[in-house]
Amino acid sequence: MKKNNPSSSRKTTQKPRSRTMNEVLFIALSTLGLVYFAALVTYSPTENPWSGDVALTEPVINLAGVFGAYLGDISLSILGYSAYLIPISLIWLGYNIHKNTGEKPANRSVSMIRLVAMIVMVAFSAAILAQNTADPAGGWIGEMMHGYFGTLFGSASFIVYLSIMMISFSIASTASWANIFTSTGGVLGALLAKFKASREKTKAKKAAKLVITPKQTNTKKPGVIAKVKSAKIKSNKKIKKVTPASSNLFNTKALSGLPDLSLLDEISTNTSGYSEQALEDMSRQVEIKLKDFGFEVNITTVTPGPVVTQFELSLAPGVKVSQIMNLNKDLARALLVESVRIVDVIPGKPVIGLEIPNAEREMISLKEILASEVFAKSASVLTMGLGKDINGLPVIANLSKMPHLLVAGATGMGKSVGINAIILSVLYKAKPDEVRMIMIDPKIVELACYADIPHLLTPVVTDMNQASSALWWCVNEMERRYSLLAKFGVRNIEGFNEKLKKAKNKGTPLLDPSFNTNTAEEGETAPELEKLPLIMLVIDEYADMLGALAQEDRAKAKRVEALIVRLAQKARAAGIHLIIATQRPSVDVIT
Repeated sequence: MKKNNPSSSRKTTQKPRSRTMNEVLFIALSTLGLVYFAALVTYSPTENPWSGDVALTEPVINLAGVFGAYLGDISLSILGYSAYLIPISLIWLGYNIHKNTGEKPANRSVSMIRLVAMIVMVAFSAAILAQNTADPAGGWIGEMMHGYFGTLFGSASFIVYLSIMMISFSIASTASWANIFTSTGGVLGALLAKFKASREKTKAKKAAKLVITPKQTNTKKPGVIAKVKSAKIKSNKKIKKVTPASSNLFNTKALSGLPDLSLLDEISTNTSGYSEQALEDMSRQVEIKLKDFGFEVNITTVTPGPVVTQFELSLAPGVKVSQIMNLNKDLARALLVESVRIVDVIPGKPVIGLEIPNAEREMISLKEILASEVFAKSASVLTMGLGKDINGLPVIANLSKMPHLLVAGATGMGKSVGINAIILSVLYKAKPDEVRMIMIDPKIVELACYADIPHLLTPVVTDMNQASSALWWCVNEMERRYSLLAKFGVRNIEGFNEKLKKAKNKGTPLLDPSFNTNTAEEGETAPELEKLPLIMLVIDEYADMLGALAQEDRAKAKRVEALIVRLAQKARAAGIHLIIATQRPSVDVIT
């Protein structure tokens, strides 16, 4: 009797899996695929615990929680947008297992071939996405694959990638590309017919729906049309101008008057600006880009300014301002602008502000600011015209309320422009008997144009040794004024001048309390006190002044710093105000 060989009796065929096992695999793979897909779709650039090594904060934006944040970060970092093929493949695999219930599963070798084909398809899809060198989206795998095969095949690499993808897909899914193209064409044809039918119905409503294109172009980017609310667009208010009574600045009559605005150049500020449609387009693009980052917002108001355009964003419930504050660089890149500024609080409004620089900046004319009604109505002789706000209205400030000013910034940032605007504002507001000036100019040429104005207490100081003497004089004058204030029982220089004026009107002028009868000549009487003018001390480059003094005598530089400190601490009530400009506002310069 022939005995059976145990090795020859082994079966090479596999039994069908039970229905229960197929259902378990279907549910498990489908659930994993859906969770994976949710983790990728709701991934936020602010939650990158793996690639960015940033700890997660509660609440987690990702719908899949902490697991989804890690999974999305790892997948998108390694595979880029090709990672979306993984959850699709898992769901498709689960569906096939459920559909083929009762049939024998493929043997292991076939399954391994299909798995390898699936991996190859994902890898080469990442290589295709990595071809965009400006913004590669294929992750590390895509960059590595394209780095090798792109060098090997050159410009034909895209065709090679696509061919390998299609072959891998056919092996992995056993699907027919002919059937796929036929089905896809039928679906697209039906969608196109519906789109054409609904296009005429929705044409009237598209004024409230926004697309972004720069103002200079008329092309519109195709894509999903987001439904947004029509934003209220503010128009810049015209500046009310007045005609001040003034005279020539360098004329002798200027001693009793103000300079004429005709001395300033007339600058044309008729920039084209953004049209209303362009602003609506920009609004839509902002909403779309923020939605790409996972934030639902509505733009309620658009305010075009002379330099920037502000969008007021109404946040959806549950969206934290801090989450959007971290997106300024990402938004600037997405909106193709140099930078954006996010204003977290707009007083009186439950919105945040997003400021985008204009493509063409408006030239701000100082003459327009000084001729405005708000500047003319300002009572302070130390009123400074600084520019325009987001609404295009003049911005002024009162130096006496500050009471000192530090102008800091690197070369070319506009320090000299600001200093000149401040000086001219005061010259157009104050007579020489109201404000006197001391100007210290280490660069020699920056303030030389003011050499002949009647407001100067001393010629423009360019020698730093003389600058030290000028500061000593300011400190002594401050102490003298405080003695007068104490003698006549007033708190500040405004109170003293008011008391002096009342005394003169009564015919009993105030006399100088420092007059010494013992040293006076025979018949000499105490002089009458005169009105105390405000004193504005302007230092164009503080760091250069200290550096020049330190080269000669370091101790003198320290004494000058001490004088500046005394003036900054006490000089306000005495009517002495400092304006200091520097390129280095660091603690080793500003002590």
